[in-house]
Amino acid sequence: MLKLIATGVWISLVCVGSMFAALWLFNDAPHPQVEEEKGEVFKIDSMSVPVIRDAQVTGYVIAELAFLVDANKAKLLPMPIDLLISGETYAFLFDRHGQDNLKRNSVKLSQVMEDLRSIINKRYSVEAVKAIEVKQLDFLSKEEIRNMQVRRIVE
Repeated sequence: MLKLIATGVWISLVCVGSMFAALWLFNDAPHPQVEEEKGEVFKIDSMSVPVIRDAQVTGYVIAELAFLVDANKAKLLPMPIDLLISGETYAFLFDRHGQDNLKRNSVKLSQVMEDLRSIINKRYSVEAVKAIEVKQLDFLSKEEIRNMQVRRIVE
């Protein structure tokens, strides 16, 4: 019986010792300075926002964006950063001013994304969003959507 207990204690000590050795040897934790420079990336799934003119849907803005966020500053916000980003992006795209800015050949896309970034950061007076990357940004008119549906039926 004593031999069985000693074997159990020995196995436990070997397991715990090997776990601590592995943590100590393979500790790849970044230095605090490096961690401050990096940010987290939040991706928004493709969202489609209707464009409404004169009480009629004239088309849809389809957007897929990625946001580089300062994780330390995001912790200061009263709500999760992904909810804030999604809500403000949807509001920006749904707003007539945002839709007008996205018209083809009207303004530079970088300026529009900078406007969106500043709106998100001004919401709670925290500069949490560092940059916005555009994965997809399209405008599809009602006619283009109908043509796509007709092509699907024909094929």
